Amino acid sequence: MLVQFFLVLIRFAVGSVLPIGLVYSSKTDSSFLSALISNLVGLQLEIKNTLELSFSLDVKLESIDCSLAESSSPYQVPSSFSDAGIVVIIDAANCLEYSEFLEYVSVSAGFVHIVIQRSYDALKGEILNPYTFFLETNYITQAYAFLDIIKLYGWKNLGLIYDNAPESMNFANSFKSINQNSGATINDEIIVNLDEPNVESFFVSRFQSSTLNAGARILLVCTNPSISAQVLRAADLSVMGGSGYAYIFCSSAMTDLGDISKNSYVDTDEATFGVLKSGAIGFQALDDQLYDIKPMALIRSILILVSQGYQSQGFPGVSISASILATYLSSSPTISDSKYQISLDSNRMKISLYNIYNIQNFKEYLIGSWSYSSRKISLTSSSIVWPGFSSTTPNDQIPLIKLGFLYPGHDTSGSTFTIGTTIKNGFELGVATVNKEKIMGDYQFSVNYVDTNMLTTLAASNVQSLTSYSVIAFVGPYNTDETAAYEAAILTASDPKPLISYGCASGNFSSKSSYPNFFRSIQAYDLEGTAVAVLLSQIKWKKICVIYTLDDYGSQMYKSLVKNALSLGIEIRNKESKRGIRYSGAGSTITQKTKDDVDDALSAVVRKQCKVIVYLGDYGLTPYVAKTAHEKELYGSDYAWIGARWINSDLTALVTKSYSGSSSKIWDVLEGAVGLDYRTIIGTEGTAFAANYTAAYPSSAYTVYSIYAYDIAFFLANAISSIVAVGDNFNSGTDLIRTLRAADFTGASGIFKVITETNDRFGIGYYVVNVQKGVIKNVQIYDPSTSAGFISIDDNTILYHDGSASPTDDTWSTYYDCPFAEKMVSVDNAGVGIVVMIGGFLFIVTLILSYFAYKKWKLLEIQEINEPVLQSWKDTLVFITIAIEFCQFVAIAPTFPALESVVQGFSNVFMIDALKVSHSNKQGFWAMLSCVCALCIIWFLIIISIMSNAEQYIQNSVLCQRIYELMNNLYLPFIGNTMFLPFMTILLDVFVCDHKAQKKAFVWRDCYMNCWGSEHSPYIIISVIAMMCYEPLAAFSRPLWQQAKTGMNIMITPFFLLFKTCAQILLIAIGKSLQGTSVIAHGVVFSILFIAFTIVTYKMKPFNYGRCNLWEMTSLIAVCYISVLATLANAGDSKHIAWFVTLAAGWAIMVIVAVFIQKRHFPNYLTSTGSRGKRKIYDAIIVRKGSQLDSVDLDNSNVVEDQQAPTPMGASQINI
Repeated sequence: MLVQFFLVLIRFAVGSVLPIGLVYSSKTDSSFLSALISNLVGLQLEIKNTLELSFSLDVKLESIDCSLAESSSPYQVPSSFSDAGIVVIIDAANCLEYSEFLEYVSVSAGFVHIVIQRSYDALKGEILNPYTFFLETNYITQAYAFLDIIKLYGWKNLGLIYDNAPESMNFANSFKSINQNSGATINDEIIVNLDEPNVESFFVSRFQSSTLNAGARILLVCTNPSISAQVLRAADLSVMGGSGYAYIFCSSAMTDLGDISKNSYVDTDEATFGVLKSGAIGFQALDDQLYDIKPMALIRSILILVSQGYQSQGFPGVSISASILATYLSSSPTISDSKYQISLDSNRMKISLYNIYNIQNFKEYLIGSWSYSSRKISLTSSSIVWPGFSSTTPNDQIPLIKLGFLYPGHDTSGSTFTIGTTIKNGFELGVATVNKEKIMGDYQFSVNYVDTNMLTTLAASNVQSLTSYSVIAFVGPYNTDETAAYEAAILTASDPKPLISYGCASGNFSSKSSYPNFFRSIQAYDLEGTAVAVLLSQIKWKKICVIYTLDDYGSQMYKSLVKNALSLGIEIRNKESKRGIRYSGAGSTITQKTKDDVDDALSAVVRKQCKVIVYLGDYGLTPYVAKTAHEKELYGSDYAWIGARWINSDLTALVTKSYSGSSSKIWDVLEGAVGLDYRTIIGTEGTAFAANYTAAYPSSAYTVYSIYAYDIAFFLANAISSIVAVGDNFNSGTDLIRTLRAADFTGASGIFKVITETNDRFGIGYYVVNVQKGVIKNVQIYDPSTSAGFISIDDNTILYHDGSASPTDDTWSTYYDCPFAEKMVSVDNAGVGIVVMIGGFLFIVTLILSYFAYKKWKLLEIQEINEPVLQSWKDTLVFITIAIEFCQFVAIAPTFPALESVVQGFSNVFMIDALKVSHSNKQGFWAMLSCVCALCIIWFLIIISIMSNAEQYIQNSVLCQRIYELMNNLYLPFIGNTMFLPFMTILLDVFVCDHKAQKKAFVWRDCYMNCWGSEHSPYIIISVIAMMCYEPLAAFSRPLWQQAKTGMNIMITPFFLLFKTCAQILLIAIGKSLQGTSVIAHGVVFSILFIAFTIVTYKMKPFNYGRCNLWEMTSLIAVCYISVLATLANAGDSKHIAWFVTLAAGWAIMVIVAVFIQKRHFPNYLTSTGSRGKRKIYDAIIVRKGSQLDSVDLDNSNVVEDQQAPTPMGASQINI
């Protein structure tokens, strides 16, 4: 030792050089060694100049062989070091055995031993000596940093994770030693072998078993960054990566941990990352950080300290011993010109200062620091992200159960969705209450809230993100489309977690086989359809019309209603094809297709004359349905509207905002309407919820969805409590789902129990709401769990449109064969005008034709029958004609409601109106009209053929001649005379469009036919043609028929025939114009005109036979009587039996009086005859002014000398 001292002294004295030795080996960090070799010369010169040294530094590098530890060859100090008189040896060999050797010989050899790449190994009982300094980061002091942060947060349940490297083992032993009296417990200890082939799987297995079961929640990790990254990934894959856990890493583990974690799993979906990405914290020594940036910083500091030590003792010139230098270094002197200072403890180990970092999104963020000397943790940031992306410090004493909550904080456009906030509030309150009441024992809920923005495209990524938090269940989402998307994402997992919705009521998710993990706290849509059916039965409505929207909501209610209606005996009257309305659902735009469907559906309701209308659809379409219903007159006290949740508080705002111009009409339709709404709070649990919610969120009113979300917290809590009690695993989706299906508890929304066969809860009922004076009121509660079913609220009752508590009948009191209700019919002024114009035109034409006909026939004289004559069958026809015309007049007289089915029916027989007689389908009128038109046109053509002497072409055919004669004798006079009144009535009926319904004029005889349309036009055309062919010729030639009948004794004056023709046309026109407009006005006008006609007839005495005049007058007086009586009846109680008695008595008296008068004053001059005339109806009759008409009997079969008619003067051809 003395020799070495003198060698150094001589070296300094001669060369002014300070030699320093540095040993390295194959285990030395290659990057460090490379940097050292490259920078050593420059570093020595830089230190000399910086410190203004009077001597130079000479660092000698020597490589040693670590493998000698396994051989019998002993280690030695490099001979070059001894030859150079080196007093300081820097140990960078990173070789434990050789370092121990140097440590052992340093005292005896007289040199200072400075270790820079090996930690102190307490595991081997390493003995410290005063000449050895450990400037490697000290894992023993780092243990105190871990202990201090545990004390800071009061954590108790620890887990220790480390590898089998000496540094890590030293850390673990040190921590376990100093932790013994801290109050914290190491519940689990995991040692990983550095050679472990599958570290990630190893940790996943341990986390899911012993670590989880032991309750270790604060994990202290000391290993290398690569293993540390796999620890974090294993936490994500198990159940230990979420809230309630903490991961704290040592300095070596934190080196580039964020980048290593990211790069190690670059091919893995980042959405599955949890604590791997964010949430871990760790310590990192300041010098370790500096070495990463400046690899030579430690060597520089050591060389400066050694130089300062020699310089302080007067070198060069005077040398110092190893003991003096060791004493100097132990005092932790200040390093000149360096921001990095080295501090040593009493054992000559480097004291490191530590920064604390938090990994957020794979980046390390500085959040504080720790000093060994002060033993205090100073936090510089409160923005710490813990596992589960939580900002709340993990509570390791309360085991947390992670839930994922999906709520609609915003709509698809990004606007705030207020209901979403109330949903979130409700669930928050439920979770807080569950945790406070310790329903799950020591477990508590921790929730990750995710705003879905109502976008289905976010479902997969949101599910993956929540899965990375190790959630055991998903709560939400809000609507059907979202639910479908989230279910699809969740069901891809090997162990699907339950999805429990507070807002999705679609029946599509009721199937256990299709959606085995789905539950809901809201009632399914089909229960609303059931409630509506029960409500209909309760009100005793059995005949209804149904319209529904074809969206998910309307369709499922409709199916349920149809099913229950069948069992309850309720008849749905409108056609299946006319019930559906194309509509996209809540909040969607009302398209033209929707409008068309609403119009078609309500038109079908009108056609079926339904009084009770059921609408099954969203309230968003309610205003338009009501508006259209008002246009179609489906409102008032005769109608009742009922539905599900189609009228609610939101409806008022919607009408005000979007239908302000029609609001009065809409509310007129909705007055008295009945609907359903969700029940809110029920029982003491509901009352408690309301009070707690108001206290917690005073500025936010709760909604029904808040209540449903609140109950889901209890739904899950009760299930987990049951699972814990039997020792099952609530982290298993299968176990949790099975337990949830057995849940049975009472929540704020009522009894919560899952139906065994489905995913739905048992029905809790609805409010029955009623619109009363424009205000929507809750009047009843429908509770399917009670025998009563419907319970009145505060003695409220349903009030219908007229304010009455009595519901309208579901059918009309009388049958009305039209495609609309009778009350919808109103007078169409334009149609009345058209009828008046046509009737007036026909009357004028008839009057003109009658004038010219009268000029032709006015000279005709009729000989009165005042002595016996032979009666022919044609005379009998005259009496029959009087009876027929009586019935025809009665048929067009004012309606007599009390006798309509008897008198009017019998009369219509002689009007050939088979439809009125048989009450057959009204569409048959058009077939009858076509027949009449055909008869008129054939009649016209036959007359034309006779006028053109067409019979000459059939002289050779006896059969044709017989047929031709039959036409002349029967068909032509019957059609032209007897049938004039009914034919003209029927032909004119096609123009009678004096009424309208649904804003459309309809044909009076067939209300199924709209006027003036393409379907109506063909009948107008054929009627006009028939009328033009028939009416002028029939009116002009009416007196002709009796003159052409051979053997007929009873004759009528031509003037009366023409006058009667005009009167009939006038009465027809008046009847068609007034009978549908005003029954009383028609009765008054008809009575006046007919009385006048009767008086004129009496004055004229039109027949040449007294008995005929008597019965003609009797029939006319009878018509006058019924006309006046019907007018009076219509002004009073038209259906009273007294009118029938009065009519029957009056007619009986008339008949008796007529028979008496006939017997006393009118002897019978007609004697029986057995022969029948066979003369043609038309002979050549030419009437000339001043000539006398004779009668010609070609076959002389009925000639009576005293009764011969005048013989015509002229040709044999008709000239009319």
